[in-house]
Amino acid sequence: MNLTASPSLTKMIKNYHLDIDGTGNPYNFRHIFGSHDDSDYEYNIPRQWYIQKLFNPSEEHEPDDPELPFAKKPEHLLTIEDFKYALSSRYQHTKYDPYGQEGTDADHHAFRPIGFQRNQELSILQIRNDVPAKIAGVQWLSLGPNAFNGSAPYYTNVLDTPAAYRDMHEHFSIQDMYWLTHVIATIVDEHPFRYNASIEAMKQSTLAAGRHILLETDKAVQDLDGKQLQEKLQTANNQIAKSTYDKAMKCFGECVETGALQIRLNY
Repeated sequence: MNLTASPSLTKMIKNYHLDIDGTGNPYNFRHIFGSHDDSDYEYNIPRQWYIQKLFNPSEEHEPDDPELPFAKKPEHLLTIEDFKYALSSRYQHTKYDPYGQEGTDADHHAFRPIGFQRNQELSILQIRNDVPAKIAGVQWLSLGPNAFNGSAPYYTNVLDTPAAYRDMHEHFSIQDMYWLTHVIATIVDEHPFRYNASIEAMKQSTLAAGRHILLETDKAVQDLDGKQLQEKLQTANNQIAKSTYDKAMKCFGECVETGALQIRLNY
């Protein structure tokens, strides 16, 4: 793959003797700028392997191959759903899935997944090319562990942030999207297959509802500008935030109702 780079990049490589292969241009950027730690085989390389597996399924590599391609062109056009799935992934449909039924316990804990408990937030920044520039910027936002949240679109040409995202508490509050996601994750983690249908329904409905409000708002603001436009976009963001929160609460409620029937203190 040919890459375009600043002329100063070549100068820097030469001045600081970074071409460890000694081959000159074309350079291997992985060898020059990548890390070479033992931990890469557990943390970084398997994550890259899985994303390439998703977007280039015709090619086969091993999850601990340090010579994976530095950059790849996906075999299909990528959607927001593709990005969300990849950045929330845990090696699904492989023996390395911590929730999977294939492989051994050692396999399930061999590699650190991309979506895991310490995720704080996920942002997918989109500049759309089929709408006017004034509404082109959208931030798809998810809070908390990404394996258990939905992603919703928010206009960026606004003056404020919806309260469920803006006013988060240091300790648990069910009003916060961040903590609500953690509640869901805490319940689902123990029995992922029991609650999987509710999680998947929440993810899909969150995306669908967000897209619907986005499309309706795009049409409604065509003739607006300035503060009037920003206020309208902010209203749409608040609608999306409420929809996202409500769908997460619905998922939470379904998990509680389903789990309550399975409590072991039952005779």
